[in-house]
Amino acid sequence: MGQDISGQLPVRARVFTKALLRDLHALERMLGKGLFETGVRRIGAELEMYCANDGWRPASTALDILQEVNAPFTTRCARYNLEANVEPRVLARRCLTDLEARVVPAPGALSRVRAVHAYRDAR
Repeated sequence: MGQDISGQLPVRARVFTKALLRDLHALERMLGKGLFETGVRRIGAELEMYCANDGWRPASTALDILQEVNAPFTTRCARYNLEANVEPRVLARRCLTDLEARVVPAPGALSRVRAVHAYRDAR
């Protein structure tokens, strides 16, 4: 009727499946303990950007840019990416307009700082 193929999964697939199951169990525990806010609807935003040089190769300038940019940026775990995070707000009235006002200027701020770094790198 059926055939056991569990021994045929590549190692990476098994590792991924185990990690996924751990995450699902954690989610189940969090739901069971009521750890998620209810009754209020909120919305936030995250804009992820990657630093690249003129040849579109990764440029490890994220930490340098973070020191100079005046915007709500952070980096995750790499020197090649930046995130603009907009704090969650109640989903009502002008919340989407407010989100847009916080996210849209972000890439421009990075471009100005990155242009300075590109000039420094070329010298």
